[in-house]
Amino acid sequence: MAAPGGFINPRVMKSAYECGYALVGTCDEWMNSPDTMTLPGSVNRVNVRRHFSIQAFRHIVEGHSAFYLWRQVRAGGLAIPKRPLCRWDHHKRIN
Repeated sequence: MAAPGGFINPRVMKSAYECGYALVGTCDEWMNSPDTMTLPGSVNRVNVRRHFSIQAFRHIVEGHSAFYLWRQVRAGGLAIPKRPLCRWDHHKRIN
C-alpha cells in the first residue's frame, strides 16, 4: 500500500495490516536495504519522473547518496512554504 502523502504512523500501519497489506510505502526517498526491509513493515519509495535521464535513473538504482541527499533537500525546501498554510488551515478548522 502507498500511504497517502507518505504519512505513516502506528495507526496507519495497524489499519494496513488489518486490511491484508504486508508493506506500506513511504515517501522517504532513500535506498532500502535488507536491514530496513522487514516484513511486515514499511518500504521507502523513489518518485521516478518522466524527465529523469538514464543517468539519474542509474543513480537511483545504484544508490548514489548525492542523488538521495539532493531529493531530501529539495523536498525540505518545497515543504517550507506549505507549513504556514497548513498551520493556518488547521487553525481555521478549529475555530
